[in-house]
Order: sequence, then C-alpha cells, then structure tokens
Amino acid sequence: ICLEVLSYVSMTADSEKCQYTSNPMFVDLDMEKKQKLCVDISSIKYNHDLVRLHEPEQHLNTLNINSHGFRGEEFDLKKQENEYRIVVMGSSMILGLGATSDNTTIPYILEQQMENYGLEDVTVINAGIIAANSASEIYMIDNILPKYEPDMIIVYEGYNDSWNIPIYDLDNSTNQATIQRTSLENFVKNNFDYLNFPKMIYQKTHDYLAILTIDNNMMKENAELWKNRWDSTCETYDIPILLLMQPIAGIGNKKLTDDEKYLLEDEKYNVITQTYSEILNVSKKLNCEYVYDLTNIFDSYDERIYVTRAHLTDNGNYIIAEKMFELSHTMIYN
Repeated sequence: ICLEVLSYVSMTADSEKCQYTSNPMFVDLDMEKKQKLCVDISSIKYNHDLVRLHEPEQHLNTLNINSHGFRGEEFDLKKQENEYRIVVMGSSMILGLGATSDNTTIPYILEQQMENYGLEDVTVINAGIIAANSASEIYMIDNILPKYEPDMIIVYEGYNDSWNIPIYDLDNSTNQATIQRTSLENFVKNNFDYLNFPKMIYQKTHDYLAILTIDNNMMKENAELWKNRWDSTCETYDIPILLLMQPIAGIGNKKLTDDEKYLLEDEKYNVITQTYSEILNVSKKLNCEYVYDLTNIFDSYDERIYVTRAHLTDNGNYIIAEKMFELSHTMIYN
C-alpha cells in the first residue's frame, strides 16, 4: 500500500511537469487553465485492440472526443448528400497536443477556413492519435476510415516515423500495443495494470528514445519502408491523399527564438533529425500525386512557433491549417 501511495504521488508530480506548466510558450495562460490542459491530455482513454484509438465519448474540460473516437464536434456516421469529408491524419500534432482548445487544433481551423470560403458542406475529421505513425495510419485508412466515406485524406507526416524504434507493418492479426513488449512487460500489463507501482518502475527505467542504436543502413531501411507503405496506399485508393511533410525544429531555416533554442540541446534528438532527413529524401521519390514539403513553412516567422521539436503553438497550427486549405480547397467537388 505504501509503495502504491508513493508511486501515485510520484506519477502525479511528473504529470504536473507537462509542457503546459513547464514550457515558456504558455506563460500567458493562467495556472488553472494550464493544469486543466495537463490533466485532460493525460486522462485520455484508449482502446488498444489493434491500433491505439480513442475510446468514444470523452468530454473533458479542454478537449472532447466524440462518439466516433475523434477529437472535436459530433457528426453523423452516414454522410449527407452534398457533404464533402476530409480526414486529417497524424499523431499528437494533429490531435492537438500544444493546442489550448478543440478550436485551435489544425483540423478545426481548416474546417473554419473552408466555411469562411463558402464551402459550408465540408466536414473535417480530426483523426490525430498520440504516437501514431505511418503503419498505424495506413491501418486506419484500410480498416477504420472507409465507413466514414472520406472524399480526401490529408496526412501530416514524418516525425513519429523518425524515432529510433522499429515500426512494423500491421494487419488484422497484429496487435500494435504488444508487439514491442517483452513477455514480462505483457505479463505486468495484463495482470497488474490497475497498479501504479509497476507503471512507475517501467516509466523510470525505459527511455524509448534510446531503445535502439540506429546506424545509417537502418535509417535508410526505415525510410524505404515508409516510402513503400505510402506508395502502395496511394496506388490503392482513388481519392486524393495529400502527404504533408511536417516541419520540425532544427530542419528548415526558421530563426529560433530564445524560448525555442533549448529544443535542440538534447542530443538524442539528433537521431530523429537524421532519420527524418532520410524520409524527406525518399518523399521526393514517392509515386503519390500530392506530396508537399512543409519543412520551410516557418522560415519567415520570428515569433515562437514550436512548443516541442514538433508540436506547435495555436498560431503555428493556424499557419499549417492555412497551408492545408490552400493545397486542398480547389480539389473539392472537382
């Protein structure tokens, strides 16, 4: 019991160090709002059947997960006669980690821009999932999204595939939640998940940025696997799939502010930058029709944009959404 209490206190203290309370980007937010944002992000519940998905109907102080498991407003499963549906996919950057509300996420801003332009029948679905990568995104495209009848898919892509961990292709027999766990880890997860102490030990002893030492050959191999996945997917579907190579701090020519420069100090991130550079190189050889490199999109901005190496401020989200609108709106109903 004592270990459980101490573990709970320790994990609670760690959660209070989340980016909203510790990052200078959020200095203008009052402490109550920061704490609510931290609690809500850490409180999201997931379904791990095959890929990491949100459990539906989660209504927290600063974010809402609708009945379909997507962040944002409710929408009907059956598409209306004149409705045009855009699904925006990606990881926590699309979900809105760094955003201060549902209304400052990239997909929400994109829908508002469509509406302001007069495209009022466009529905934008936020399919962002924390820790998503190309394998889980393509699984979703194949197995989950068809029932929502998307007319266009926009993928904000690259960063999570650049972490130095193996990324496996998924099929209906693959359980992404367990594929990288040892037998002991699975035993603890399956039998003692209700306890805090095993979770704390695991968190304190595992640094998933340092699981694997990647050499140049492995970087190239991972990048080639990424390319093959998207080539196959673009070839399979006859709706527009827009792949947007996301900006990250340290790639591109943005002049970083003093509040952003510290993001480059962690040498573990050098591996991410190197692997992402390989992915950017192969993205130029994709057979997909719509591939856009956004790594220089912030070059002319002197303001604070990056919350982490990849997560953005609300204004950064607006800039990305504006670019998505520019690239996509002329395709609608054509």
